[in-house]
Amino acid sequence: MTARTSSDSPVSHPAVAEANHAPAGAPRKLNVPPGSWLTLAIDRKFPDRVVGDPVQPFAPTHPENNGWVWPEKVRAGDLVVVVGEAGTGKSTVMADWIARVTTGTPFPGCDQDHALPPADVLVFNAREDFPRKVIPGIEAAGGDVDRVYRASRGLLKTSPQQEMLPARCFWGNTGGVKVHFYDDGMLHSLHSFLHHRPSIRMVVIDQANTHLRCASERQFDVVIQELTRIAQECEVAVVITMQPDAFRKAEGVAKYLQSRSLKENAHSVWRMALPTDPELPGRVLEILKTSHGVADHGQQAWHLIQGDDQRLAWNTAQGTELAPGKDLVRYRNLVRVREFLDQILLVLGGMAGWEVLAERAANQGIHPGLLREGVVYWNVPSLFEPHAGDLREVIGYAEQIAARREELHAEQVALREALRTGQSTVSLDPATGTDRPPMEMPEKTSVEPLPSPPSTIPVSGPVTGSASFIKPEVVTRNEGRDDAAWEGGMGLRVGVKPPATVEKKVAQAG
Repeated sequence: MTARTSSDSPVSHPAVAEANHAPAGAPRKLNVPPGSWLTLAIDRKFPDRVVGDPVQPFAPTHPENNGWVWPEKVRAGDLVVVVGEAGTGKSTVMADWIARVTTGTPFPGCDQDHALPPADVLVFNAREDFPRKVIPGIEAAGGDVDRVYRASRGLLKTSPQQEMLPARCFWGNTGGVKVHFYDDGMLHSLHSFLHHRPSIRMVVIDQANTHLRCASERQFDVVIQELTRIAQECEVAVVITMQPDAFRKAEGVAKYLQSRSLKENAHSVWRMALPTDPELPGRVLEILKTSHGVADHGQQAWHLIQGDDQRLAWNTAQGTELAPGKDLVRYRNLVRVREFLDQILLVLGGMAGWEVLAERAANQGIHPGLLREGVVYWNVPSLFEPHAGDLREVIGYAEQIAARREELHAEQVALREALRTGQSTVSLDPATGTDRPPMEMPEKTSVEPLPSPPSTIPVSGPVTGSASFIKPEVVTRNEGRDDAAWEGGMGLRVGVKPPATVEKKVAQAG
């Protein structure tokens, strides 16, 4: 007789049928070659697996200890999410949890009286070599591997009246292990399977992107809501492992979970991470959200260190394992700058000069360099405007900055129009004999030198960017001053009336 392959049904195999029909009291052994993974298939009895009348199956019995799997943290009926980057040890922690549930070992920080009796665990894992990697990890953690079942399509569709084989019979089955819950009937099959097997108290879905991948967010919401309902009705703890899928600039749970359904339906959310200090060994397991317990000790983090025997040592975290690194400190400082800008701009009417902001920021302990970095990082609108003969930077809300920019543009257009029509004493053109580029010259009210003789004054005209001048209107109080004095280049004050001869020459030149 040959050993069963992975495609054979463990229930219909002749060797299994022969072992099941052995006489009472006789040793139950499988007639398969040595070394086969079925050689230890039925070495123990499972009285808790006997199902009642298939017509009227009994409902799941209520778990002891008020249903607490981990007091104040995980309860039978909860939807639990464990999030973490690849390689942070999510599977190792799951092996530890499975070992505690299958052996009735209390969870960290709890007494033996607070532990549930040994229970079975259903594991969804289609990525890893289950019998060579997952099962040894559970054994290394001290778990009872005979209480671990690998989920598959065939297993979930097992009828209630069909005798359940030990878990080892399903370890090597690779057919149909990639269960997609959005497929028609899979959620119903899971509910029926758990309903008729009350000894199962934990369901592990590792990973979410393998078994919970859906075509749309709406479909994903339906799956999560159904899993929540199944967990509550069958009184099992459903644990989902996944990698972060949200925006890192968010806060709290939203920093790691993008799905609104997970954030709302999960009773607790855990995060696995490496310590920020690279010289610190182990991993850190922190609680991001919990619906149980209000005491501070219910929110404590754990520093996990794996020993040579592959078992995890659970140490209470000191609060320094996840101390913020340089990038996180920088980001938090930038968030502080953003909050400061929002508050100060609201007080100052939406706009403020850089000098004012820097002074107010210094009073709040914000360095000008950090303030400048925050303005650039958060893309705060700004502009430069004339102020006291110089330019100053103005920072504010986008609406106010846009309105101020339009005002400055309108002022410039009006000034250029005045220059074009000769109604302003401000020139945009350089002085004669200079190579300085055109620029705006402020109006002067001090004593001006006498311009060149009227005969040499060119005719004024529209400002075109070439050499042109505004026709001067020079006046003097001395009406009887002769032309020789004018020709001699004597200085006159601006604002006095010129002699009649000068007005005549200017008129002729015009």
